[in-house]
Amino acid sequence: MPSQLRPDEVRIIIRPSGAPAADTRMIPARVFVSQLNAFFAALKAANAAINSKKTSSEFLISHLTIGSNEAGVIEHPRVANQGRAPAIEFFKRCFSDVYHSEYSRVYKYPRISTALIKIGRTVDEGYSTVAQFFDSEYPIDDFFRKQSQRLHISNRVTRRWFCGTSITSFDGLLGEIDYRGPIWTGHLVLASSHKQIQCIFDKSKGENAYNPLGNKRVSVTGRAIYTGDDALPERIEVFRIVDNPRAEVSKDIKGSIGKTINVSGRGNKVVSLRK
Repeated sequence: MPSQLRPDEVRIIIRPSGAPAADTRMIPARVFVSQLNAFFAALKAANAAINSKKTSSEFLISHLTIGSNEAGVIEHPRVANQGRAPAIEFFKRCFSDVYHSEYSRVYKYPRISTALIKIGRTVDEGYSTVAQFFDSEYPIDDFFRKQSQRLHISNRVTRRWFCGTSITSFDGLLGEIDYRGPIWTGHLVLASSHKQIQCIFDKSKGENAYNPLGNKRVSVTGRAIYTGDDALPERIEVFRIVDNPRAEVSKDIKGSIGKTINVSGRGNKVVSLRK
């Protein structure tokens, strides 16, 4: 994570899809305004949910650079109050819950639910957006859009499959990793069924940690996000990859939530992992 971010700060970064992390090309004002307004509405909803009018916060612009397509917001209490709960921290928890298919907390706050659904509706396939906090970051992509839609319907349906997260290992063939943009992504083709699961990789490990495993059977361990639409997870936040040439089946290690990946670093190209 960017070391300059504070615990009471959030930053939104928007890039053209497929652009390098350092890309500073201009984006349409409608995209920037739509996404920033949606985030600000969610912060106000979080503020109202946990603070009284007397102890509420106001939000100030902490970062805004021409041509960077980035905006930072910092929380500032209107009055000193030791009992005040930080709204940005609460917003981060709710956002993470929706991202990880864990909706029970968000159901208690209809205004936050509505605001998160609206954030999902701002997703534009022509642009990639990331929400950065001081200790974590989350892509605002098509996956989050679908997760926010599931938030809208999940309290009215009974899902056939598990919905939530689990620390799990899967065996299969590691495919191509896209090192462009703020989030590194790739796919694992399962040894047991030949189905694919999208993987999110820890950038802090560097590209060399993944390149030697190209076109090899591996065992991937991470936090699997199950959406309830299938028996398999839709996305894995990868913690560890080991060479496993005899991989045959997937195995569940532990049915609990893992630590959020703390990603950092830079990548600016697509590297084929085939040897």
